[in-house]
Amino acid sequence: MSSQKRPHEADDNQPNRRQDTGPPTSGQEDPSALTEELLSDGRDESQLQGQSQFPPAFSQLPSGQGELLRHEEVSSYENISGASSFLSQMAHDDEVSDRLDALRADYERLKTDFDQFRSLMAGRSSPLERSITMDLIERVQALEREAKAPSKRDLLAENQRLSREVETIKASHDEAQTEVARLRQQVDAANVSRDEVEREAERLQEDNRRLEMAVATKTMELANMRSEKDQLARSLNNAWAEIASLRADEA
Repeated sequence: MSSQKRPHEADDNQPNRRQDTGPPTSGQEDPSALTEELLSDGRDESQLQGQSQFPPAFSQLPSGQGELLRHEEVSSYENISGASSFLSQMAHDDEVSDRLDALRADYERLKTDFDQFRSLMAGRSSPLERSITMDLIERVQALEREAKAPSKRDLLAENQRLSREVETIKASHDEAQTEVARLRQQVDAANVSRDEVEREAERLQEDNRRLEMAVATKTMELANMRSEKDQLARSLNNAWAEIASLRADEA
């Protein structure tokens, strides 16, 4: 196929038609210029029609509609890139999981289209094609990061686990506060009991002092009574002695 003379090589002196077309103006590019560039890389029209598997935005279209579909394709890729922010707004687990599966499927489709586009664009490319290629690479990488990130289901499960732990901690805190209040009541009751015990001890000490004084008084009285008894005993002895003396005199 490389030995066949391509239409634009019929005359070596004929200027390259891609050079004649000039750079694209106002963000537009002639689809025929892209076809000629692919032909200049060694691909004839039959190869281009039989082997080319462009992404949806680069399918063969009537002249003048390629740029519009390119913009629509880029917009669809931007919608795919914005799926991560949409996931954060979904509350139900099943919906989040389904959306994540859809996002991964879109990522696989986009990656396949991008690989086909990159293999087809392995040769020289225009600034617009290079810009679109870099944009596709960035979006594929963003989808790869999104696919590797934790799912909303995992985040919800972790949030529920943390919520249960917080509830357990709150319950433990409430129990601790109840126990502290009970201990404070016991301390207050013990303080009241201690005051009562101290007052009772003071009363007992006072009673003891009174008893000691009473005992001392009774002891003194007993001593006096013993002294009086001794005196009475001596008086009695003296009286008996006198009586005996008198009896002796009478005899």
